[in-house]
Amino acid sequence: MNDKAWEVEVDSEQYLKVRNHLIEFFGIGDKEFKYTSFKNIPAPKKLSIYTHSNDNIRSIRFLFTDDKHIEKLLAPITEETFYEIIWTMLFVGHWLIESQILSIDYENDPDPEIFYHDKIYKELLLLYKLCFAMPYRRFDSNPIKISISGDEDYSRTETFNNFDNHILRCAIGEYCKKHLPNIKSVKDANNALRLLIPKSGRKQSSPYVFPIIYGTYRLLKSLTKDKKVASTAICKVIGRYLLFLGLVTEDYADPENICGIIKYLLKQEAKPYLPGIKHTDLKKKFKLYADIYTTR
Repeated sequence: MNDKAWEVEVDSEQYLKVRNHLIEFFGIGDKEFKYTSFKNIPAPKKLSIYTHSNDNIRSIRFLFTDDKHIEKLLAPITEETFYEIIWTMLFVGHWLIESQILSIDYENDPDPEIFYHDKIYKELLLLYKLCFAMPYRRFDSNPIKISISGDEDYSRTETFNNFDNHILRCAIGEYCKKHLPNIKSVKDANNALRLLIPKSGRKQSSPYVFPIIYGTYRLLKSLTKDKKVASTAICKVIGRYLLFLGLVTEDYADPENICGIIKYLLKQEAKPYLPGIKHTDLKKKFKLYADIYTTR
């Protein structure tokens, strides 16, 4: 996550033009913006949003420059469509800044959906495997041992009869399924764990990365009418966008890595979704720069 954000002023007309894209491709509706009110916006009106650059339009345009593949991708579309893509990506960035800031306030107002997904995602996947890969003896004892260590005053191991495998199959297993909605089988869990293994120092993904990859992919495919499953151009734009948002390292943003993730996500029955957010005071949690100006 970037440690800076800039507050900029934009015309409400820009939001109204891309509102449907935000909902369709990212699931971000008016109510998802907890700090900025986008409900019942009269036009024209000035809106203050947060961005990852103090020159937001120019900076995000750079994501689409200096590459022959991207140039070919954009060739068939109109300038108006191009700016729909740009503004959609900017408003996703605004939502992300709100979300990242709001999700930091764990101690005072923790949001389990964000906190646990962010902190113990790998552990949940491993628990899912443990619960559903274990041989099941119906109406019989399935003994398990649970050990607690790390505290000098409390370290112990307990053995549980685990009749009908209820502890793993129902109690822990159902919890894992609730917090891993995209995981439908042990195979899915293995695939997700494989993607979490860092390659060449790649940073493991945050709970925002897969949904933003998938949403941006669908946005670009829909508006550019690109016919390839995961073209080099789209993968390059997505990788650059993740870097712009401060979510990944350059190695992670490699087009081949993005392509592999897209193909993996397309095979999954349940698609990634953006975690929920809760309201708190942005300015206490983020270094804001009040470089306010109007973008056209």
